[in-house]
Amino acid sequence: MNCNVCGSEIPVGSPTCPVCGAPAQGAPQAPQDAYGAQGGYVDPNQGGYVDPNMQYNADPYAQQAAVPQQKSNKGLIIGIAIGVGVLVCVLVLWMLGVFGGGDHDGTYKLSRASAMGMELSGDQLESFGMDPDDYTIKISGSSATVDMAGQVASCKVKFSGDKVTFSGDGQELEGTFKSGEITLSYMGVDMVFAK
Repeated sequence: MNCNVCGSEIPVGSPTCPVCGAPAQGAPQAPQDAYGAQGGYVDPNQGGYVDPNMQYNADPYAQQAAVPQQKSNKGLIIGIAIGVGVLVCVLVLWMLGVFGGGDHDGTYKLSRASAMGMELSGDQLESFGMDPDDYTIKISGSSATVDMAGQVASCKVKFSGDKVTFSGDGQELEGTFKSGEITLSYMGVDMVFAK
């Protein structure tokens, strides 16, 4: 005879299945309490052993899944390390002058000029037909736009101590930067630009 619950062979005359404890077919049923000999819940409707975790249709693995997992701080630590590394690189490059102007940003206008030992102020330049507003240098970071009376050139600018260098289109123009003024030599004339 085979058990109608688990299919195991039941010895003749045995009242229950030796494997699952289900009552044998045709055997007299002894009253059982809610817990069987194996320590599990016995469902009186099914007549067999039921896993204690399953007595209320509970998944035994669901309890483990419901336990909150501790979050790892590894991603946060890596993010902070990358941020600090980028900040250090930017500071080093700024100190080396790679980012050019920085605090030199702004528009510089021709304020005075000198040639052959003679110095002319902005007003004097205007009397000679040179409008100082037509001669400007606009600096933004490491980029500059130099406008010499309509002759406009976009270039890179680099400040290093008292020295300023404008470079672009294979040409380079050097000047000085002192007391917030840029001095350039253009066509034999020393031109001083101020904000």
